[in-house]
Amino acid sequence: MRRNEGRSSVPVTTDRIETLVDGVFGIAMTILVLDLKAPPSYVRLDRASFLQYLGELGDPLMNFGISFLLLSLFWIWHHTQSHEIRRTNIIHLWINLLLLAFVCFIPLTTSMMSRFTDIWEADMLFHLNVFSLGFLLMINWWYATWDLRLVDSDIDAQKILAAKRRSFVPPLMALIGMALSFFVLGDSNIIYLLTPIAVRLAGKGFSRSGKQGRDIRE
Repeated sequence: MRRNEGRSSVPVTTDRIETLVDGVFGIAMTILVLDLKAPPSYVRLDRASFLQYLGELGDPLMNFGISFLLLSLFWIWHHTQSHEIRRTNIIHLWINLLLLAFVCFIPLTTSMMSRFTDIWEADMLFHLNVFSLGFLLMINWWYATWDLRLVDSDIDAQKILAAKRRSFVPPLMALIGMALSFFVLGDSNIIYLLTPIAVRLAGKGFSRSGKQGRDIRE
């Protein structure tokens, strides 16, 4: 079990943080589907009405898929960070608690996008939610690795830098989504479908530049 170390440590293990994170992410991902509602059971639908219902389900279903993808990615990234973070302190705890607050908001802002498709502010609130979540995840890694504060002293420096580079991607995608909302109102969240590719490219780009730098020094 990984425990706290240092003068600023608190009597909470990193395992407890991970347990809380898993629970909150799981609940938020489950709540997302509650916005997809079938017609009331007392309403008799013919085929035409059923097809109309499926057509109206399009936007909420797309928003559910994108938000579920985002929460899945954020959970994976947090899990990856937690694998390297060996101890915690009060600041690290509050970073994670604030991060979880924005995880809880994702179902709400997703629902807003589905119900207010013609309202620009609804798009912006969703993108601001994603930006805040991505920014806090970035801060979580930067704070933990600064001067090797919460990680092992022998951690690979290239791993730290590569993860820092990848951590810029989610907030950047959110900013692009904000700009895109001026042109494709109601569907600006489609930009997040490119997030996994962008993160992968950011990591590969760093790996190539790091390798070239080592080759030159050698």
